[in-house]
Amino acid sequence: MNAVSFGYKATWLAVRDRPADVVADALRMPERGTVGWQDGVEAAYQGSVLLTPPVDGWTLVLSRPGPILPDPSADGFGEWFAKVSVELGTVRSFVTHRVVEIHGWARADQGRVERVYCYLGESGEVTTDVGPRTDEELELGIGDRDGIPTEEDVIRLAGLCSVNPAELDGRDVPGDCLLVPASRPKSRWRPGRLRR
Repeated sequence: MNAVSFGYKATWLAVRDRPADVVADALRMPERGTVGWQDGVEAAYQGSVLLTPPVDGWTLVLSRPGPILPDPSADGFGEWFAKVSVELGTVRSFVTHRVVEIHGWARADQGRVERVYCYLGESGEVTTDVGPRTDEELELGIGDRDGIPTEEDVIRLAGLCSVNPAELDGRDVPGDCLLVPASRPKSRWRPGRLRR
């Protein structure tokens, strides 16, 4: 099945060496069905949650920021992310949205949150900066308090840490995607600070 690129104006997880059904179970997403990449990505941008088959060993979970799939700016993200990593092992999180200029990322392994960073351009501040900069951040020259990350930085960082979702078009990825419908109440998500 041919994959479809995504990444801009979205939040997503990358989970290492876990199939989509296991990831959906860990994220407490019991209602799900199969879907093709194109329809799944379109639905995710409308508020559903898409779980892809593994791409280079990484299962990707895509949606808009909200209570079903929080991003690094959300209140309580660190605790939620640690719990997800306890169940799933190696997990990465990314968000980028040019309208509010939110750009963030996080990494956790075996329940230990190693890095959470989030910049909110609306207020011109780094709202979250937990843990030392990663080798990948240093390589790209992003993630310090003096620099202003961009959506392209987040996409390139995802490529170094897991999979670049903007380079998926046309790739042959065997297996079906899973889709969790947007049947829950609409999100009242607002960028916020990580509670530590």
